[in-house]
Amino acid sequence: RGQLADGMLRMYFPGSEGSVGGGSRTKAASAFENPLNITQFALFYGMFVGEHYQYFGKRKLIEDLYPTLVGVAGWCERHADETGLLYSLPNWNFVDWVKTEMHGANLETNALYYKFLQEMAVMAADLGKAGEAEKWKSRAERVRESIRRLHWNPRRELYVDSVIDGQQSPTVTEVSNGFALLFEI
Repeated sequence: RGQLADGMLRMYFPGSEGSVGGGSRTKAASAFENPLNITQFALFYGMFVGEHYQYFGKRKLIEDLYPTLVGVAGWCERHADETGLLYSLPNWNFVDWVKTEMHGANLETNALYYKFLQEMAVMAADLGKAGEAEKWKSRAERVRESIRRLHWNPRRELYVDSVIDGQQSPTVTEVSNGFALLFEI
């Protein structure tokens, strides 16, 4: 119910209370004027749907939710750069309350995107959509390889948080490197 026309989900439904980033306003914004969303929350949602299906096997659930997740994937595809990574996303970008670099191609975001695409491939295959499953699997692998190639810093022997205009940011967090481990990047 919280999906916008462009495929992105609001961070909560109905998603029109308050302005993005806080601050005061004289009048309440409509959901159209102020669609509150955090891309990373939509990616978490897609992952959670996939994990729920994996653990409980509720096929009807993915039959119902798969079209919504396709919309999220479409939004992401339109915000990916030539490497396949999500890059300089609009609105509020947030994963955790740690100081991180969210500009450019952020590792936390793209690790979530990678895992989301993997879940999409499994759901599509189980729904008998072999072509779509292969598409999601291929995109996931491209994201994974781009993260490995662009974010890995051999001198520091860890992943940097973001790559901006081809340059690695100096910011490094446990969250980014933890996601790289957790998702087997």
